Amino acid sequence: MNQYHCVFCSICDSVPAYTPTPSSQAQYPPSFETHNIILSTSTYLAFLDFQPLVSSIYHVLLIPRRHVVRLSELVDLLEERTQLGGILALLSRALCECFDDVEDFNIVQNNGPAAGQIVPHAHFHVIARSSSLNTQEIQTIEPDNTQERLRFQLLIYGKGPRQDLDGDAATKVCHRLRSYMYKHLPKVLSKL
Repeated sequence: MNQYHCVFCSICDSVPAYTPTPSSQAQYPPSFETHNIILSTSTYLAFLDFQPLVSSIYHVLLIPRRHVVRLSELVDLLEERTQLGGILALLSRALCECFDDVEDFNIVQNNGPAAGQIVPHAHFHVIARSSSLNTQEIQTIEPDNTQERLRFQLLIYGKGPRQDLDGDAATKVCHRLRSYMYKHLPKVLSKL
């Protein structure tokens, strides 16, 4: 049981690290479905945000299993620090290669309440951006049209009401991303 009473630590406690074998490839632990898990290693957990940004259904959170509040605390955790870049890069690639409508993505990481961190457990938002989002629109907005620029930024950064993730959509997204991640992760980690 975690000592921090942290929602992310509670998820980590309920989801085992998982390394597929050829015979178990499609038999993920039941907790994977409960928490929309995409990847569970001994050091990191990746899962769908249950309230994705309004402009992206493909909103993934990557968290270290060990409780740290800020990114700066990973300096002291060798394994987590070593694997972080490879796992973030692979998640980003998975989003772009698994879904035809995804071309771009954001990686967002907040440190502390003043920086917008809500859950006091270090986490990274990997947010896929659909090609259907009209990015040309921002280029046509006049520089002095602050209201229109703000409207576009609110859409991109997800300000405003967020809805819970649709369960059926989450299952499909998780299946595709899990398959990709577990297929490619051993090669990425072997290079570290």
